[in-house]
Amino acid sequence: MRNTVIALVCLTGLATAADLSRQKRQSQRSNFQSCSVSPSGIDDPNTPARENAQVSITCNTDTAFDVCVIQHLEPLNVGHSSGSSNNNNNNDDYITKCIGDVQKTGQSCLADSRISYQMSTSQCGFRISRSEPEDTGRWVMSVSEFGESGSGPENIKTMTIYTFNRTIIDFTDDRESDITNRDLEVWYNRDEDEEEWRSGTSGYENVRINCNARGGRPEPTIKWYINNDDRNAFGEEESNSDADRIFDTRENYGATYDDEGYIKDKMSTLSFDVSSDMLNYLSEHYQIDTNPGSEQFSFELTCEVDQGDYGNERLTTSVTVRRIENQDGLKGSTIGWIVGGVLVGALLILIILIAVWAKAAGKFCFDDEKYRGEYRHPQDPKRRPRNQ
Repeated sequence: MRNTVIALVCLTGLATAADLSRQKRQSQRSNFQSCSVSPSGIDDPNTPARENAQVSITCNTDTAFDVCVIQHLEPLNVGHSSGSSNNNNNNDDYITKCIGDVQKTGQSCLADSRISYQMSTSQCGFRISRSEPEDTGRWVMSVSEFGESGSGPENIKTMTIYTFNRTIIDFTDDRESDITNRDLEVWYNRDEDEEEWRSGTSGYENVRINCNARGGRPEPTIKWYINNDDRNAFGEEESNSDADRIFDTRENYGATYDDEGYIKDKMSTLSFDVSSDMLNYLSEHYQIDTNPGSEQFSFELTCEVDQGDYGNERLTTSVTVRRIENQDGLKGSTIGWIVGGVLVGALLILIILIAVWAKAAGKFCFDDEKYRGEYRHPQDPKRRPRNQ
């Protein structure tokens, strides 16, 4: 009996020691604690790392690790499936993968020479010497230890950073056709002389033009200018009540190029009627002769895409407005009546002048001296009626 008790105690002790050993091994597994990025703020899409900046991500661990694996997938490659369960079913061929340990600190990653390891016994990190737009997105880091049966369980940390991407600007029309390399020609359809619409039209021509800011990060703001006049800039984010009466601006997002939405287009749509109000606005604010004898005038329309301290781009197109010249602003029939009235007035004046001249020259019969001498006395027998 005594031997049995001793055996049970020994077995219990061995089990307890095994449990403690297992717990110890489990408690010693490296786990990520805190992470930091440099430059500060690159984890915010509004403050991405600048072009060719030095970028780093470092994460502290609670215990020492044996290996640190760093992986990144470029935004445009997100979603390329290979059937693998690794990294959201993305093809390993598209992944930047760096495997390092403490001994590799300062060395370059074979997959990308821009990346160097920043390792210590309790820190897994890396540095990018010259950032590129493709560095935007998730960076996945994992640490693990080697045990008797091989590598132990991994602890994973994902960090998302943003890098500068310069926007590309172009103009498109209402059919999404490119108009970057050509000018616009529009008509002012009102014939003001005749107070009617130009033949074949029934109203003012409407113009719509899209300014596309493609792939910009940080997201740009968009403004519009006429003749590059900064004082009268207008747009959805600009306060300009005078321009808002004439021009309608609407902002929205265009195409998105990756599954995560890191790269997308922003668009500002400008629309306006070629109306008398628009002509008056151009004349008043930009001193443009909108009623020239050549029956056409032009102005420059500019779109500015501003990424703040990161960059600023402008694109300009020329708008030519054709019209029927307004002859002093009078209708043709009105001009006819005025001309007719002038001629009639001139004729009446001529008649009066002739009459005055004739009277003064005694050319009327009642002014004849003989008539006045022979018939002027009422008692004169010649004035008496003769017997028939």
